[in-house]
Amino acid sequence: MTFPEFLSTYITIDDDIRSFLNTQTEKISVKKGTVISDQNTLNRKVYFVEKGLLRSFYFEKGKDITTNFYPENSILANKDTIFEKIPPRHSIEATEDSEIVFFRYSKMEELCETSLILFNS
Repeated sequence: MTFPEFLSTYITIDDDIRSFLNTQTEKISVKKGTVISDQNTLNRKVYFVEKGLLRSFYFEKGKDITTNFYPENSILANKDTIFEKIPPRHSIEATEDSEIVFFRYSKMEELCETSLILFNS
């Protein structure tokens, strides 16, 4: 499922949202093992997994600790950075070749200020 298809199951895609999807989102292909967000590095991006599998993890006492898996049609972000503006405790890595759509959270905040559909959702 594409990101616009996923969104349309929850909200009506109006002109403001369509414009956001066309101008503020980016699609990337990543190989298995690629870290798309590093622990302790500010990253205010929101990710949608169109294809593949991602995981969040952190290191503690030399061990790699997986905290969650994100299959296709999942949305994820480093909540520490987005909501508290502090470096995240977790990294995000592709556990298989993946297709990911992402956007900057600040751009979505701007959209929420003008989009009645998102504001009322």
